[in-house]
Amino acid sequence: MRDCARSFNSDGYSVCLEGLRTKEGLPIVYSNGVARGTVKQMTRQTVYLQERILNDAPRNNNLKSCVIINCGAKSFRAPDKAMMEGGIKVINEHYPWSAKATTIFVGLPRFIRRGFDVSKRFIPKDMWDSFRFADELSEKHLSKWIARKHIPKAWGGAAEWSLRLYAPRRAVLEGTICGVPKNGL
Repeated sequence: MRDCARSFNSDGYSVCLEGLRTKEGLPIVYSNGVARGTVKQMTRQTVYLQERILNDAPRNNNLKSCVIINCGAKSFRAPDKAMMEGGIKVINEHYPWSAKATTIFVGLPRFIRRGFDVSKRFIPKDMWDSFRFADELSEKHLSKWIARKHIPKAWGGAAEWSLRLYAPRRAVLEGTICGVPKNGL
């Protein structure tokens, strides 16, 4: 946590919303845009996130999660070299089940959404079927896939989940110290 907590103060980070689930029972991961950092930092963040997902996943061998990507965040962009090597490559090599995640793109710019629609015929059906699109981070737009009790209050739901409380609590549980994130949900 100590290595990852710094990223929570940036405009690009990912976190497992531990204890929260989709209607299918999948753990929820929130990505505020795309994380930034060196290959080493991205690797540490990726491994930490994937291990938290594994810890939070149901014990039915159905290793899958739901990733909510805030495409409206300033850090949303195409993956850079550090993300490719420290994130995507690490996932493909060590956490291949993660590629089967359901992905909810929130606030995806129209021209990118059109690109998705145009390229649909080139995307494998199972991958395409795992994509969801929502206009905004709100209970109204996410309730199709997530029950209100599992949507954080910051998004209009009922869940008490908070990054400002989560990071210090995880740090204590892991025997380390980290500051309280300045931003986040």
